[in-house]
Amino acid sequence: MGSMRQVLLAVGMALLAIGTACGVTLAGGEGDPAAAMRTKPLRWSKHARCRMECRRVDEGEVRAALAHGTRDPTRTRHEPGRCPTHALAHRSDDGQDLRVVFAACEDETVVVTVIDLGTDWPCGAC
Repeated sequence: MGSMRQVLLAVGMALLAIGTACGVTLAGGEGDPAAAMRTKPLRWSKHARCRMECRRVDEGEVRAALAHGTRDPTRTRHEPGRCPTHALAHRSDDGQDLRVVFAACEDETVVVTVIDLGTDWPCGAC
């Protein structure tokens, strides 16, 4: 019986580690990538600035997406050697349905891109 208990404990710990790595939120907010990203300095990529200008999205709307947005785990990306990225959806005060992609780097949070889901803006190359 002791070995079965050890196996179950090992399986439970493995599942907890996998869930945390994938951004699964546990009671108390543990494993919440958005919460962790909010604690780091925010930096905008050139691409994000270009898309924000074209799509008429300001810094306040991006910060609101980080503060109040809903994370879409299906759009989370983990690529070797790169910061994991997380997409947060948020409706701005002026009614734009936004998806903002953030990179959760060790020392900073980077705004990767900003998408207006309701309007196909004729943006040029960024």
